[in-house]
Amino acid sequence: MIDVVLPPTPTNTLVIAPAEDRPFDGLGYVATDPSRFLVVRMGRPITNGSIPGLDGRDDIIEAVAVIDASFDPPTTADDDISIRTESPNNLTAIGVKSNEVVTEWSQRDTPVETWFDSVSGLLQHADLDVAYRFLDVFTGRLSAANARGLYHLYPETHDEQAVNTIRPLFDAIVERDDGDGYVVKEW
Repeated sequence: MIDVVLPPTPTNTLVIAPAEDRPFDGLGYVATDPSRFLVVRMGRPITNGSIPGLDGRDDIIEAVAVIDASFDPPTTADDDISIRTESPNNLTAIGVKSNEVVTEWSQRDTPVETWFDSVSGLLQHADLDVAYRFLDVFTGRLSAANARGLYHLYPETHDEQAVNTIRPLFDAIVERDDGDGYVVKEW
């Protein structure tokens, strides 16, 4: 689990962490007030209706929508979770469906939280230029809707050039410090 506190203001934050560190489980980013959660999954399907970081957090969940962009459909889902399955190769459809959810939800008083798991999955299905353009539009739409976005990237699967190319798209970067912990390195 990653133990850092992120700013309360709307932001797009990239978490550079191995999958085993479970980046969505313990970040101070997770809402404390009821929120609406959009989860975009690239590569790994939802299993047993389980969304890491939201399990057992009924106190903060007003609504959940999942865009499952994996080749495998989810095995099951809770009744209150909306799942829209899309091919990971169809970035236009993923962007349109995400935008529809964020636009609808942003017109309410409840905060909108978006989890993008993962940028690494996106980079497996699109070259760096296409992924950059997609993330540029995606992060811009979240900012315009006053929503927060949290994005996960597995550092061991990308070269330094790829990581450095997408860094400017984010307001904050969370990565390992010199020890075992994590720090927010950029704003």
